Amino acid sequence: MVSLRDVIPAYNAEGRLWEELQAFADKNSLKCSSLSYAIYHDQGYKESDVDVEVAMCVNEDVVETDRINLRELEAVPEMAVVMHLGPFEEITGAYHALGVWMASNGYEMNGSTRAIYYKGPWCESSPENYLTEIQAPVSKKK
Repeated sequence: MVSLRDVIPAYNAEGRLWEELQAFADKNSLKCSSLSYAIYHDQGYKESDVDVEVAMCVNEDVVETDRINLRELEAVPEMAVVMHLGPFEEITGAYHALGVWMASNGYEMNGSTRAIYYKGPWCESSPENYLTEIQAPVSKKK
């Protein structure tokens, strides 16, 4: 995947990273798959200074820059997953449901959460049809 990681003021500023990554892909004529990812490197929710990495899958070599990297997404042995259908602004409910499920089933997070964007403004005119998969690496509490 080709990725861009930075600390942004808040979650709603993630779009700036996507714009920069897309501009790089366009400039370099990259053929990206339809899947894109956001990886949230902070442990837990933060109000500000959010460490986010945005990434698009590619099947070709890329000349890295000081901001854009080429890397493989690490395998994770166990994930808790929830799907969110609807606007990005309403995704906190999905995170809450995931947290409730983990607590109720004896799991705790042990890594960076991921969002996989299947449908968004690039292919859907209605935010009601946006589709996002949220993944949280987990392990059983001891």
